[in-house]
Parts: sequence; structure tokens; C-alpha cells
Amino acid sequence: MTMHKRAVSVLLGSALLVGCAATPDYEPQQEANERYLDSLSFGVQSTDATTAEWWKSYEDDQLNQLVEVAKAANLDLLATRQRVRQALADLGADEKRLLPQGGVTGEYEAIDRNSVQESSAVGLAGTWEVDLFGRLRALIDAGEANLEVALNNQRAVLKEVTVGVVRAYLEWEAARQRVQLIKADIRALEDTREVMALRVEEGISPNLDLARADTLLEQQRAKLPDARAQLYRAKAVLSVLVNEDSESLVLKPASGALAASFGVPAAGRANEAMQLRADIGGALAALARDVAVGNALRAELYPQFSVEGFLGLTNVAEVSDGFEGTGSIAPRISWSLLSYPVILQRVESQNAVSEESYIRYRQTIIDAVASARVAIFAYGRALEADQATGRAFEAANESFTIARTMHREGAIGYLDLLDANRTFISAQQDRLSARLSYAAAQLGVIEEFSGVWSSEAHRRMLKATGGES
Repeated sequence: MTMHKRAVSVLLGSALLVGCAATPDYEPQQEANERYLDSLSFGVQSTDATTAEWWKSYEDDQLNQLVEVAKAANLDLLATRQRVRQALADLGADEKRLLPQGGVTGEYEAIDRNSVQESSAVGLAGTWEVDLFGRLRALIDAGEANLEVALNNQRAVLKEVTVGVVRAYLEWEAARQRVQLIKADIRALEDTREVMALRVEEGISPNLDLARADTLLEQQRAKLPDARAQLYRAKAVLSVLVNEDSESLVLKPASGALAASFGVPAAGRANEAMQLRADIGGALAALARDVAVGNALRAELYPQFSVEGFLGLTNVAEVSDGFEGTGSIAPRISWSLLSYPVILQRVESQNAVSEESYIRYRQTIIDAVASARVAIFAYGRALEADQATGRAFEAANESFTIARTMHREGAIGYLDLLDANRTFISAQQDRLSARLSYAAAQLGVIEEFSGVWSSEAHRRMLKATGGES
């Protein structure tokens, strides 16, 4: 049974438990939320990329390796394994409550009634709680839901780490290209400045031309420290994600990464991708857990039935000749009637906790839908900007080429050439920024519609680590 279906089954089961305390029934709201998500329409471009390994669409072996390293070594992801391990252990303990409990016991008793009467016993004593009203079953439901919370949290971290690696990699490549671009512009401007200095010295060109050349040159030099800082920051972020020191992390240029363009994995299942998001699944599991805890509390309003037994050896002085084999079994019933006021208040408190969980679950859905629509809108605008800056770059390149030819022929002055050069440099940098924005927007849509691909990637990870659920 999938995590989503198990959480829903707990909510349905809560509607069957009736008694003195009111039982919250979230089944109608849950069905309404699912209908709402099913009714949504998203204009998302699909892709033929492997759903669980969409990053391979970048066709970059270095990126593929970084993602695999992060999935194996990221500390946040490793920490989630321990939380899942804890939840599994807690669930196992809850399930064992259905079995008889007890152990080896030994006792000695001496009673003075005119004469001392001694007795002793040693053996196995146990108690088995008969779960007639579902208290233990509700605790198991709560444990299963808590495990789902941990698994969804793990899947959310897996998504964040995967997307984070790709995003940091693209930012690093964009920063690297920006540094190279600025350096190339500086070298070209330095060469131009040397020529202009000679022309001024010979009296061919005015000092104004040299001053303008110096201005543009220093403007580009001023951009270099910030570009290098961006490059360093992107590499530092990437090194944290793959759990490696940034000084030892060696990266090769990846010029083609920013130019990659593909759709969203499993975009044809956009509604399913929304329903299967880790944050929505985690919020639903948290609601199921709180409802199950409430069910366990409500079961305490009913009588508790148990069977107690003993199997061992007893010796009663002056009655028996020594230790004799003894066995006993006895039913027991207890009913906390005097504790009703306390239990009812605890139930009411847990009802409030469950209601808060439902509100948070509903808010998670609203936030997810809103952020998905924003991501789609941003993607469309980034695509427009990318296309526009591409056209602007081509025009600026052509303009600068014509200006250089006309300047060599003496048809225009140096200031006109300098203006064309400034426009070309600006168009280059705008083009690079737009490429990064487009890549980031594309990644943002993949991140928002992560339910299908993250579920598949999570299943593969659990299978690889021996923790398949």
C-alpha cells in the first residue's frame, strides 16, 4: 500500500470509532481536496526524459556524477535515514504491543500469623491485552503515519538536494562564463586602450577618447571581483551538497548546461505530480498520525480487557514438600471511570491538534498550487526574456562588427565605436543572465511538479539502501 493510501485509510478508520467523545471526521474534506487537485489545469510542457533521472537530460556526465555523490553523501539526507530508522523502530515497538508482555519473575514472601509462613515462586509471568476497542491498533496506525511523515520528509530532502545540486551547478557554470566573458572584454579593451594611448600621444585622437576608453575598461575591471565571488559562492554551495571541501572539489567547464532545454518529467501527470508532492504527503501523514493518536485516547474511555498468566514453580512451606510446577491464567477487566474527566480533556486537546494539522494540510495544498502557478508564469517570462536577449545579442554583435569596419575606414569616430562596444558587452552579459534565469525557471517548474519523479527516485533510493517501504 502506498504512503498516500495508508494515510487516507487512517482518516477513514477514524470515522468508524464512535463513543462518548466526538470523533473528528476528515473524510469529506479529504475527498474535496483530492477533487480540487484533480480539477486543476496546468500548461506544462512534457518531456521524454527518464522520470526519476531528469537531470540526465542536460547530457553532462559531471553533473550526473555530482547528483549521485550528493544522494549518497549529503549529510541532511543521511540524517533523514536515521529519522526513518527511528520511526521504524517505534512502529515495531507499537506492533509488538499486540503480543503478550512479561518475563521471568521470582518472589519470596513471609507472613507472620502466630507462626511464620513462607512461600516462594519462580517462573514466567505475562499479560496479554485484548484489543477489543482498538487502542493498540490506533497506536500502530499512529506509528505507521509517523513513519510516513519521516519518509515524506526524506523525499522532500532528496528533492531539495537533487534540485539544489543542479541549481548550484548551473549557477557555477554561469558565474564561470561571466568571469571568462569579463576577462575577455578586459583584454580587448586593454588592447584598444593601448592603441588609443598611442593615437593621443601622436595627436591623432583627443584625450576625451582615451578617457572614455579608460572608463569602460575600469567598469569591466570593477565587475570582475563580484563575478569571482559568485563563482566561489556557487562552488561552496555545491561542495556542501556533495559533502566535500570546496578547495578539493574540481569542476570542469560545462558550457552546454545552460543551453539545455527540456520539459517537465511526467508533465502529462501534472495533477498526480501535485498530489504526490512530498510536502502535501507529509502534511496528510501528520494529520493521519494526530487523528490516530486521538483514536487511541478515545479507546481509553472503554473497558480494558487483558489476560494474565503464570507458568513456573512454587513452594509454600508446611503445605508442599518443595517446589511444584504451577500454572495459572486469569482474565482481567479495568475501566477508568473515575478518570473520565481527565481522558475527555485529553481527547479534546488532541482534537484541537488534529484540527490544526488539517488546517496546515489545507494550507500546504494552497501554497503548493500557488507556487506551482508562479513557477509556470516565471518560466514563460524567462523564456520570453531569453529569446529577446538572444535577438538583442545578435543585433549588438552585428552592430559592433559594422562599427569596427566603419571605424577602420574612418567613417565614424572612436566614441561611436566605443558606444557600439559598450552595447555589445552589455548584450553579452544580459544574454548570459537571461540564460541562467531561463535555466533556473525551468528548474523551478521541475521542482514544483516533483511528486512523480521524486516518488520514483525515492523508491529507487530506498531499494538501493535496503529500506524499501
